[in-house]
Amino acid sequence: MRTNLKWADLVSLLMMAAMVGVTGMLYSRLPDQYPIHWGLDGHVNGTMSKPFGPWISLIIAFVSWIIVRFSAPIFPGAWRERLKASPLAIMAFTLTLLFCSAQMIALYQALHPDVSTNTPFCIVTGIFFILHGQLCPRIRRNPLVGYRTAFTLSSDENWARTHRVAGMTFTLMGLLIIFIGMAWPWVNFIVLLVGIFIPYLYSFLLAHKLSKTNQSL
Repeated sequence: MRTNLKWADLVSLLMMAAMVGVTGMLYSRLPDQYPIHWGLDGHVNGTMSKPFGPWISLIIAFVSWIIVRFSAPIFPGAWRERLKASPLAIMAFTLTLLFCSAQMIALYQALHPDVSTNTPFCIVTGIFFILHGQLCPRIRRNPLVGYRTAFTLSSDENWARTHRVAGMTFTLMGLLIIFIGMAWPWVNFIVLLVGIFIPYLYSFLLAHKLSKTNQSL
């Protein structure tokens, strides 16, 4: 099955190509231990040595883009059609934006090791969740992307209603991370934990409600 490239794909590829170029230009100036993980305070708590460290985010970005954009044909008919009806190109773009932004922050951190990157990470993470929140209601039931639980995958109704809740939850998470997380980084952990749990709990309760309704018919 052929997958046509869309404008979001072009932007994604251009972003990755640009970051490859920037990383290549700065490579000789980068430290032997490249930052790949940060604590809640925005300071580095994990590194990876050259030559892999400076490229790991871009490798993950490209592999994620390939999986989201070109995996649909391997699924059976019903799943495949639902994936085709989902905004896969834009979802892949949001992932690419996340990883390329993380790469920019990591490059800056590598060259300025004493600077906290909490603020840019909060902005990038917040924007990602806001964008993802807007996409959630448009995702059709499938096993590849979206909020996948045993309950959401069990029915179209549970999937659709849970993803409407997830859309609102993720959007709120993004706003809280941007406007509160920058001042109190520890809040981000709570926001992420609660924000991810709410749609799961909703899908669980909805599944039981729908099951009782069907039994009474």
